[in-house]
Amino acid sequence: MRRPNLLSPASLALLLGGLLTVLGATNLQHEFALSANGWRAPGRVVDFVKLPGSGVGPATVLEVVPPDSPPFHVQVSRPSSSYDRDKGVTLNLVCSELRPEAKSCEVDTFADRWLEPMLLLVVGLPALAWGALRISARVPDAG
Repeated sequence: MRRPNLLSPASLALLLGGLLTVLGATNLQHEFALSANGWRAPGRVVDFVKLPGSGVGPATVLEVVPPDSPPFHVQVSRPSSSYDRDKGVTLNLVCSELRPEAKSCEVDTFADRWLEPMLLLVVGLPALAWGALRISARVPDAG
């Protein structure tokens, strides 16, 4: 019986497809949990700061004013092209909690929250299936 080559296109597609599928599914699960348990609030852009060790660009600092609480600032580190990045612009946010220690706030748009996990799945699942089918077609039955 011939052993599958680990560097064959089918094996690489299987590995890469599996990795992309797991990343996409994990990110998608995080977004579902944030939608179900998160707090929505408007945030006004007040500043931009460069995060140490981050090569993706400046983080956006937003001021959030929750009901019956003092305003506080949160940072959204993922840059987005789907909104105008000017000071004073109000963006819809979804946060894991509405307090100053909130570490997980995201801009609440389809492009910012759902597009990346969906693209990872759209690329990963077909690659995973193609690699699995190609490898299973090459391996003869042992029966």
